[in-house]
Amino acid sequence: MWIRNSLVALALLAVGVQAHEGIDSGQVGGQRDGISAVKAAPASDPFSAVDGSLNPGGTVVNATLLNSYTLNAAPHARVFGTNGSSYAPPNANYPQPPWKVAGIDYGVGPRVGHTLISPFSSGTTLVPALVSDGCSYGGTQLITCSGVNNITIANYDFSGTLDTVGGVGLDIEASNVIVTDCNFVRTTAMTTNGINEFSAGVNTKQSGITLQYSILNGNQLGNNFLNGVGNAEISSGGTVLIQYDYIYNAWSEPVVFGLAQTSVTGTFAMQFNFIGNAGYGFPNAHGDWVQVTNTGSVLASATFSFNAFFQNAQPGGGASQGISISSANQVQLTTTFATTNNNVLIAQNTETVNYEVIANTPEIANTPTIQYNFCDPTGTVGIGTEFFVGNFNGGSSTGPTNGSGNYDMTTGLIITLP
Repeated sequence: MWIRNSLVALALLAVGVQAHEGIDSGQVGGQRDGISAVKAAPASDPFSAVDGSLNPGGTVVNATLLNSYTLNAAPHARVFGTNGSSYAPPNANYPQPPWKVAGIDYGVGPRVGHTLISPFSSGTTLVPALVSDGCSYGGTQLITCSGVNNITIANYDFSGTLDTVGGVGLDIEASNVIVTDCNFVRTTAMTTNGINEFSAGVNTKQSGITLQYSILNGNQLGNNFLNGVGNAEISSGGTVLIQYDYIYNAWSEPVVFGLAQTSVTGTFAMQFNFIGNAGYGFPNAHGDWVQVTNTGSVLASATFSFNAFFQNAQPGGGASQGISISSANQVQLTTTFATTNNNVLIAQNTETVNYEVIANTPEIANTPTIQYNFCDPTGTVGIGTEFFVGNFNGGSSTGPTNGSGNYDMTTGLIITLP
């Protein structure tokens, strides 16, 4: 029997981040995007007010990924909540989330109508728009943007397919920067020079990054430079928001967020993303879906909502440790609030994921919240290892949590948290 949970109206409070910053479409590379009005949710699908589906990207990664999660030999049919009264699946035969899922039910990555261009006008000469944004190219597969704050970098293909440079990474050393509707692919030229796709925060004065509607393909490539960094490597104070992105095929982690600066404040949020397959460098590379570390300052909040996380690459071809909130084996400062709500967490095959979510409670000031997540734990290392809440470095999974409404999609049963 399905247990009915909180009203969908509470999702706006539970998510805890500002959703649906819709962007005007039809832009061409180098043009600035304007923020459009928030679209209204249709009465027939109240979850769309919070699940990100009203402002989709252009790529549906895997429209049939949830098809196998049916019970009682029921044929597949996605069943969405129609009255907004419950987070529980509306039909016991379909143990699937009653909201639309990023990368499955709606697109992520660059939006339809956005034409991507090369960041280079010819040879290794950057286009004028990037130069005016303080960007420069030093010849080692890395474009660095510094000294100019409050900029938007939009509609570029950094993969090398539109030029002869061979693929470049983007290094942001400025404050309040939006990177939107871009394509990044790690290439052999980038690994030779130790460059990951996207980085931000080398400049300790840097504050505020939004990475949205972009693709970051790690291409399963790495070397000794890249064993400990992510496709997106961010160290920033201020507000950091990652949304509507497709980040996958990571040598180590798809996303690393580290608040390394001292005496700053910061928040970190991920919403409406599809994160797929990490840890292709295993056992030499660390393969968390997301690694949160804050060694320099207290992190006000780390929030994960309405994302899809997927892993089917196995050890020898990949391995992951899921979402890790301050779980690295080093001294961390406090994360004040940690929230993991309304995500799809899929671990397929054998021993592909250690834990799908780790909340290291000694470094989280308030009781972490883990609610309304829909899981496939098939590939976790053991029964009952979807979530670890407790002293991770001390090996005890006995910490308190605000946890309810988490479902095992393979059985239709509610998952009990510590």
